[in-house]
Amino acid sequence: MENAKFKLDEAKYYDEQMKLNFQERTKFLFYLDAFLSAARAVTFVFQNARGKVDEPTMEWYYGEMNEWRKDKVMRLLVEMRNVSIKEHTPQMQTTAAVHASIDVIIVDRKLEQGTKPSQEIPQQSEGEPQAPATPKIISYSFHELPEWFDQDSDVMHLCEEWLGRLEKFITEAERKVKGGAS
Repeated sequence: MENAKFKLDEAKYYDEQMKLNFQERTKFLFYLDAFLSAARAVTFVFQNARGKVDEPTMEWYYGEMNEWRKDKVMRLLVEMRNVSIKEHTPQMQTTAAVHASIDVIIVDRKLEQGTKPSQEIPQQSEGEPQAPATPKIISYSFHELPEWFDQDSDVMHLCEEWLGRLEKFITEAERKVKGGAS
């Protein structure tokens, strides 16, 4: 059980690293590959550890895995991990936005009869470099999805769903192992 919990903690670590490196695509992809591998390994490690010693818990385990085969989100984890291991890092679409602002200065002038204050946009001085607008990444979405997957493909959202389901699996597995399968 400890090894499966370790793999879950490893997946959580990579999830946190993806969040910390969200704006750096290459690092984000490194951590995504590692996340997919660690997350997928949680059930493999559990099966390997319990399979030889605990038949009632394994009956529960196989029932859970049959349910996960019907669950599109959990099936996608397997699919993306397989792509990552066997073919290439999963392809993603990036949604980005550029935020630009212009400072407007109201120039206070003595008003001549019938005139209004004017707005002036400051001019850039010669030789003064203008900072380019840097796109801010808003989201990454899986690009190469199986035809059967028709849900939100936002990578971070899916990773959170996978972690939640894996945490629930480990919690239930611990109950089964400690109290015997029911």
